[in-house]
Order: sequence, then C-alpha cells, then structure tokens
Amino acid sequence: MPDHETVTESEATAGSETVSNEPTDEAATDGPTSETASNGVAVTVAVDRLTRLLDVVSAVVEECRLHFEPDGLRVVATDPARVALTTVELDADGCVSYAGDGTTVGVDADRLAELVSVADDGPVTLALDPETLSLDVRLPGLSYTVAVIDPERVQEPPAREELSFPYDAGCSLPASELDRLVRAVDLIGDYVRLGVDPDEPAFTVDAEGDTDEVRLRYGPDDLPSLAPGVADSLFSLNYLADVSRVVPNDATVDIRLGEECPVRFEYDFGDGHGTTETLVSPRLRK
Repeated sequence: MPDHETVTESEATAGSETVSNEPTDEAATDGPTSETASNGVAVTVAVDRLTRLLDVVSAVVEECRLHFEPDGLRVVATDPARVALTTVELDADGCVSYAGDGTTVGVDADRLAELVSVADDGPVTLALDPETLSLDVRLPGLSYTVAVIDPERVQEPPAREELSFPYDAGCSLPASELDRLVRAVDLIGDYVRLGVDPDEPAFTVDAEGDTDEVRLRYGPDDLPSLAPGVADSLFSLNYLADVSRVVPNDATVDIRLGEECPVRFEYDFGDGHGTTETLVSPRLRK
C-alpha cells in the first residue's frame, strides 16, 4: 500500500484510509464544469446517483475497474465465475461537476459504497491523486483517502464485440413485477426458465421444484411492451435475484432473450443520466 502524507491533529488513520473531519466546502453548480483538477480527475455527484451506481456494481463483484472517461463515469465488471457482467454509466451532465481524462483505476466497490453511505445528503466528490495512488472521497464535513487498486489486478471483462447475441425476443417489465417473479420462483427452486412464446404471444416464467412448480404468463396487455420471438433459456435464480434487488422501484426494465443465450437487463436511473446493462449467462439444461 502506498505511503500517505503526514496527517494533521484533526485526522485519524484507520487501515488503508485517512479520515478527516475538517469542514469541506463543496460549491454546487447547475451542471458539469470544464475545469480540470490538477490531477485530471475530479467528480462531484449527488449521493443517490453514486450510491445507485455502486450498488449495481456491488451486486456482481467486490472489485471493479472505474473509468473516468471524458464524457462520464463508466464501470464494466464481471463476476469471478464469468456468469454475470454489468455495465454502468453515468454521463457528465448527470454530475454536479465533472472532469475526467480517461484514467482507469481499480476500486473496492463494496468498501467505496460503505464510505459513501455515510453521506445522508449532499454531493460526494471523488478526486484522484496519481502521486500517492489514492482516491479522495469528500463528503459534507468529512473526507476519506483510500488507496486504489492496480486495474491490471482486477478481472478484465470480455471485449464488447464478444457480447453480441441473437436476441430474437424481449419485453419491458416494471421493477415491482420483476421482484414479484423472483420471489415467486424462490418459493419453488433455484432455477428458472425465461422465454417468450411467439404463438400466444407471452413472456413466460417457469420453475420446478421437487414437488411444486410455478408458471407465470405475461401477455401484451400485461406489459409496457412485448417483442414476440423464439426465446427459451434456463438461469440460476441467485443471479437474477442479485439483479432484481438493486433495480430502482420506479424503473422499467427492458429484457432481451434468445435461445440458450444470456438474458440482458437494461434500465435507466438518475433522471436518465445513468444507464445499466446486466447480462446473465444461462445454465446447461438439467
């Protein structure tokens, strides 16, 4: 771990973090500024938007690569088993102020989420110090300095061109209904078959336990949208539950399906400034 600068009397060091309770002065603006910090990276964002981004990432991985792109924050992360892959983006216009230069760092998403949770209200600032290889996390009246991770040590996700799948069908589903179907299947077993019946047409959810089964059918009148086509794949419920639990209550989830290919979940957050895409690979048929 890199050495930290000498702390003042008002600072306390705990583990790899330097914590300061000196007052901070974060001036809010109407939109992202073009001013670049001395290190090239400084982002100030509403706590609820940063929390949403970190929650989505933490549902899949503990560590991730955080990209400070010129046009906004981006995270692409895959779990160690390479079953789930999540891409989360928050554009610069969705931040109070933004300055990114394309730098990529590795971060402990779980730990960063814990630190940000201390800020009940107000903006959070992330500022990168390349000399000390640390990330300053500034909250109203409080700041942390945490070491970043070499991005080469964080599992690299597949290239974008490897993620093109034949999605022949799909639908849109309210977050509340996605949560409902996950809870319904959880009462029966550990696996669920998702598909689209082009003849009805309907989005179908089927699960079987040792003695019980559950079947859900959503027709065109039950959904915001339905794209009929041939689709049928078996998935582990645990991964779908992880996706469902971090979807905002007011979101509409776009689901894309094919035959024996990953299911894709997409939705927006942060008044449309943030986007989330999660892929979950199918299981081999039992």
